[in-house]
Amino acid sequence: MAFVLVLIVFFVTSEYLIRTQVEPNDSLKKNVALFFDTVSNNAAFGDSHVALGFNSDNRFINLGYPGESLRTTSQKVLAFYSKKQHGIAIIQVDPHVFSGRRVRGTDLGKLYLASGEYKWYWLRFFDDYYRPKLFKYWEKYIKNGRLRSDRIFYMYGQEEFPTKEQKWHKLSNKSRTRMVQKRVKYNSPQAHYFGEAFGLLNGVVERLRSNHIDVCFVTYPVSPEFLNIIDSRNNDYYSTIAKFKKWADSQHVTYFNYFRMFDNHKNYFADADHLNMQGSSIFTKRVIKDCMDNIHRNHI
Repeated sequence: MAFVLVLIVFFVTSEYLIRTQVEPNDSLKKNVALFFDTVSNNAAFGDSHVALGFNSDNRFINLGYPGESLRTTSQKVLAFYSKKQHGIAIIQVDPHVFSGRRVRGTDLGKLYLASGEYKWYWLRFFDDYYRPKLFKYWEKYIKNGRLRSDRIFYMYGQEEFPTKEQKWHKLSNKSRTRMVQKRVKYNSPQAHYFGEAFGLLNGVVERLRSNHIDVCFVTYPVSPEFLNIIDSRNNDYYSTIAKFKKWADSQHVTYFNYFRMFDNHKNYFADADHLNMQGSSIFTKRVIKDCMDNIHRNHI
């Protein structure tokens, strides 16, 4: 009887924790809700580089999400345009997208296949998204007395940029170099995942064409410090970009490579490879202009 009582208490308090502490701070659920609520036919898709480096306006909506796998991005794009007959999709294809952790990362595509709105009477405790993280939620709550958006729920958000950027630029050159080296290694593309990755992208291009959706693939810029490291020791990044360019040409799809766009502007970055507010603003204007101009030429 005591055990049953403990389970009931755990269930009730966990349900309360999720509703009052997790949901208000969970940016993934907000991203899903935005996905279903937007009326725009033009959207940008990708991971944190898009989420933090593309400014939504009255023409394009930013549906990027930190840590998103290529499989999730592919499913999200297909779901978004499944019932649309026109529109423009800007899709991020950086070299790190071809790493194992991105090609075979967590698959969250199913969240974008059904309504993103949670009814008040739905039990969060039994939800496939919340339930696996339950003990992490309690661990954070007991330790801090509250739950706030952090790396357990997502990587970071645009509103945290000033703090993140200040911390990055306060680091010594030696510390930044060491962190960049780790990130370059961590994000290195892996050739044995190319087949699987291009299979996903082939499916996206085929489906978008059948719905008359224009697609524009882009490679995001990285900081001068990041470029210095790969220029000296890691050619996998450039060979991956060349391989993608060859694929894009064979598929007759639009592709813009901005990898070295800001090679003399480290002040445009919040860290080694994510744009800050200033960099994001400049980059977004350039991407939209290039994509729109190219699509206009193709339709003449």
